[in-house]
Amino acid sequence: MTNSRYEFNSHDHLMAKAAGELVEKLTRSNLLSAAQRLSVAKLQLVLFRLPKITGDFDLRVEIIGPRRNFGEIQTYHFWTLVIEGEMVTLAGGGHFYQPSSGGDSFSTFHWACVPGLPSQYSDELENLGIVPDAAPFDLMVSRIDFAKAQYEVEVTDSDNDFLEDDSDDDDDDDDDNERDSESASQADEDFEDTESESDDDDPSPGPLQIFPVDETERELAATIDVAQANRMPPQYAYGVEQCDFCKCPVENIGLLVDGDVREGGGWANMCSKCFEQRGLGVGWGKGQLYAKQRNGVWRMAMGFQLD
Repeated sequence: MTNSRYEFNSHDHLMAKAAGELVEKLTRSNLLSAAQRLSVAKLQLVLFRLPKITGDFDLRVEIIGPRRNFGEIQTYHFWTLVIEGEMVTLAGGGHFYQPSSGGDSFSTFHWACVPGLPSQYSDELENLGIVPDAAPFDLMVSRIDFAKAQYEVEVTDSDNDFLEDDSDDDDDDDDDNERDSESASQADEDFEDTESESDDDDPSPGPLQIFPVDETERELAATIDVAQANRMPPQYAYGVEQCDFCKCPVENIGLLVDGDVREGGGWANMCSKCFEQRGLGVGWGKGQLYAKQRNGVWRMAMGFQLD
């Protein structure tokens, strides 16, 4: 290792301190499972030791804030903290919706540092005058209270196999609610069928949830008319396991298009990147866009049949 430290200036120290405070708040909350706490503890250690180098990790923590209303404007924010080897990356963004102009995603900042080189930082706040609650990262962190609002947390860690157990536990809980008389193994095999019955019978599933995982999905999410989607009877997609083109598992994405393919290619299930390259569009007769909800089901977000 030729470099033992990151080259930090005063602003870098401010960003690292704010990130550490955010993660500390998260560890004190009740949002994390035991498996997630293992990964978040590694992230916390890396942030605490900055500008010293801790070691090679491959983990990602995303925190999605609650939807907030400011008159007719609705927003939500998210923050992503990533460790890739020795690179540390922080990013913030969100989604803005106004009935008169529609919705759009936005980025607030991006900060990245690697050992031996000056950090890279970009700030978009001066272009976000229309977003009523946009603010610097450290100020946003000071406002966060995980106990007073509904936040979502997604943790990805290639070295933490226990995270897969979390997913299995969630599936088991859903199965127990669907069938009292069947065994746990049979419940796992019939999970999708019983989820369909439950969702169809649920008259109040709550507002549509949208959790984009990358920039391509954020751009696609910006086209969603959230208010219209929430007015429509909920519809769901079942049985999709992967993108028909790149074979990306649906567990790794947040948006999915079931739609027509250009040049007469028929219909296919597409991740956002493959849809951008091959999809004909979203709309009745062209394709339906689905968003993965917190409970793992795929709810239609766009492409409804309108009267």
